[in-house]
Amino acid sequence: MTFRGLFPVDLDLAKEFDGFTLSKLTQDVKTDIEELDDKFKIEMDLPGFTKDQEKIKLDNGLLEVSANKEESAETNTEKKYIRKERRVSSVSRSFRVGSGVSEDEITAKMEHGVLTIEVPKKEKEADTFIPIQ
Repeated sequence: MTFRGLFPVDLDLAKEFDGFTLSKLTQDVKTDIEELDDKFKIEMDLPGFTKDQEKIKLDNGLLEVSANKEESAETNTEKKYIRKERRVSSVSRSFRVGSGVSEDEITAKMEHGVLTIEVPKKEKEADTFIPIQ
């Protein structure tokens, strides 16, 4: 199957829309999730992004990671581009971590294009049984 066959989008027509590229449709974030004894470790490839361009949000047990990069408004008149694809880049992923984790327990660091997030494990509460009468 060809790339063109994957999406019902005319590639030539896509050029006509300002800022629209197929890479936005197909771009995904390579992620590894490792289970350790006391935590989960999430490693995400985010090359080209800085920590200031990344956002991590916890909302009702859903950990949302996003990164957004835009070209500066400054233009360089000395360069004559034939094609410029690196104007805007945006990626996001979400992970269900459960409601027992709070924002202050999650740690994150960015190093060499890899975002590492550590989410502590919560001890499983003992099962509660309802007495039958």
